[in-house]
Amino acid sequence: MKKITQDQYFKKINDISFIPTMGNLHDGHLSLINKAKEFKGPVVVSIFINPLQFNNPNDLNKYPRTIDNDIKLLESMDVDYLYTPNINILENIEEIKANNYKNLLCDKYRPGHFDGVVTIVNKLFTLIEPQRAFFGLKDYQQFLHVKNLPIINDLNIDIIPCETIRSNDGLAMSSRNNLLSKKGLQLASNIYKSIKRVKDSILVNQNILNEEIDYLSKLGIEIEYYQICDRETLKSINHKINNKFIVAIAAYVEGIRLIDNILSD
Repeated sequence: MKKITQDQYFKKINDISFIPTMGNLHDGHLSLINKAKEFKGPVVVSIFINPLQFNNPNDLNKYPRTIDNDIKLLESMDVDYLYTPNINILENIEEIKANNYKNLLCDKYRPGHFDGVVTIVNKLFTLIEPQRAFFGLKDYQQFLHVKNLPIINDLNIDIIPCETIRSNDGLAMSSRNNLLSKKGLQLASNIYKSIKRVKDSILVNQNILNEEIDYLSKLGIEIEYYQICDRETLKSINHKINNKFIVAIAAYVEGIRLIDNILSD
């Protein structure tokens, strides 16, 4: 694996499959790499902890930094290139506004977060010029924003969605899981079980969402939002639920914010 810090290097490479990350890699990231390796051409992984997407400075400071272990994992996966830009990548950066899905789901509670995400992703796309890029569906709202970037900025990049990877008990893989105690991890595993029950039952039990909110709250999980939404507009569906919906949740376990979702079949 070749380690790159200068973006000019990528001008020499064609047909790139790109996976942007903030490090602290886990099985979810590794699944993106496996998906990328299904395509011809080199696989490029970037690691950059993007301060623009943290609206809480404490979250930025607490974000796990595990670069040595990340490098070992990437080498074991036979990744071709690791790109680790320094903070100077933010100098004179073009600010991109995430104008869609305003005040919906995570955007309502994390103002400016998606502006920071699409700004850095657009910068990385411009520097690396990949043929395709891979994003997990656990961050579904982020995926929708990123999917729009090539259209908005006339970039010839395919955005490849990748399914959420879960532990044996259903908990969605996340770097934030490392901040939970063993008890916290066990408690958090109830989140996926809950959203799955909502998905499976909502067409026959219109009250299932309220029942699950009460259930998780009694367990000690603090709900930020828990909604059934149209999977394209992300607007909440309160009645006439069709077969194209997403059940989305953000909740706190031991003070750690976790998100998850499940799409209708």
